Amino acid sequence: MPEAPLPNGDFDQSTEGWDGQNAALSLVAGVEGNGVRVARTTTKDSFSFSAEKKIVSRKARTPFKVGAYVRSKSPGMLVCLRAEEHTSGPTITTERCAPMRKGWRRIRVHSRTSAKGTQVVFSIHVMAALGGRSFDVDDFQLGGLS
Repeated sequence: MPEAPLPNGDFDQSTEGWDGQNAALSLVAGVEGNGVRVARTTTKDSFSFSAEKKIVSRKARTPFKVGAYVRSKSPGMLVCLRAEEHTSGPTITTERCAPMRKGWRRIRVHSRTSAKGTQVVFSIHVMAALGGRSFDVDDFQLGGLS
């Protein structure tokens, strides 16, 4: 299944199509070209970065994978890549978490949609900031649903 970038998943031009919750977004040097810095703007311990675009599943049990490169100047923060499927019932969340380090690290999630027509939203969350103020993201890729 070939991977396709989410809207502007390489961030070479801007952060358009992406949103920060309790965070400001700015361009920084990425893996290749630009990445995006997600900097906490509140005193809350959690902050996140998400795609504004929701992907709609065409059929139930469609496999998908999503991945991104992440890093932080504040190693030790726990960063989670999350896929949230919004259904007529409860939201189904699949995520993979990893402690951050100064160098780029690839995080991936593999899953399947539960029903036809559900909306899937992709994001990266810091659950507990642990003293960290920011993290960087680059090359956010989606395979299977695009």
